[in-house]
Amino acid sequence: MTQLISIPPAPVPLGRRGSRQTASICIPARNEEGTIAKLVADLDSALRATGVVSEIIVLDDRSTDLTRLEAELAGATVHSSADVLSQFGPSRGKGDAMWRSLAASDGDIVLWCDGDLQDIDVRRLGSLVQRLRYDDSCVLAKGYFRRIDANGAVTPGGRVSELAIRPLLALLYPALSHIHEPLGGIYAIRRSAAEKLPFEADYGVDVGLLLDTMSTYGIEAVGQVDLGVLRHRNQTCEALAIQSACVQRAILTRCGFDRRHLGTTLQRRDHETAQITSPLRPPLRSLTDLGIEQDQLYVSHCFARAAR
Repeated sequence: MTQLISIPPAPVPLGRRGSRQTASICIPARNEEGTIAKLVADLDSALRATGVVSEIIVLDDRSTDLTRLEAELAGATVHSSADVLSQFGPSRGKGDAMWRSLAASDGDIVLWCDGDLQDIDVRRLGSLVQRLRYDDSCVLAKGYFRRIDANGAVTPGGRVSELAIRPLLALLYPALSHIHEPLGGIYAIRRSAAEKLPFEADYGVDVGLLLDTMSTYGIEAVGQVDLGVLRHRNQTCEALAIQSACVQRAILTRCGFDRRHLGTTLQRRDHETAQITSPLRPPLRSLTDLGIEQDQLYVSHCFARAAR
């Protein structure tokens, strides 16, 4: 069983590949103007200024507010989802934005976090990076935490995770029963692994990467790190139902179900329907292996990594 640890987020000098691996923070964001500036500023002072990470990337996913401006003013490098891997068309959701942020970033380790994080000690996020730097057996370091709800009470986990996904994983993947936050959006992964894995384009991305990492590298490659307490923006039951359907599809297709034969709409009580279709983005490594032409942005990062 994977050991739970919390490595102190002490500054670590960056170096060349093979000595001290570089790390990128990637934040997929859509309409997060209320939280993104403080989050980026805190990450900048706590992790980039101390050398734990080398860059902070915000992937602006079709925001209609001031998310991009706020992130840039706070010190992040901001890319539009429409400008990265644009030959695949517009972004189709959170996972698509994460997939494109992988292409737009440069670190040997990629740390993803949500753009709406509040009331969290961001220094703890550095422990996810440190876990991969100091534990060669770890490929994916998942963060787990206690949540503060709208009433200020501390709760163990999200509603979708606790009511639907963890029970489903316990039945289908009992080896993952100990994972506290299978849907948690805060985790670090080695680029060498992430570029070999497909990405669900929607909310199924987090559990998809978890399952694919386990099946490719073994359960021992999945670690957990305690991130303490944080506050998320609460979502409506309607929004969570769509998220739950996307996540369950990601799990079922990895159990052998053909996604072409699964439903594509979610029927509402008011007779409205919500679309739950989503593409599966291919591993980035497969694109370069096949010689498919990439955006100039991605090509420049490939050359930069190859030159190290």
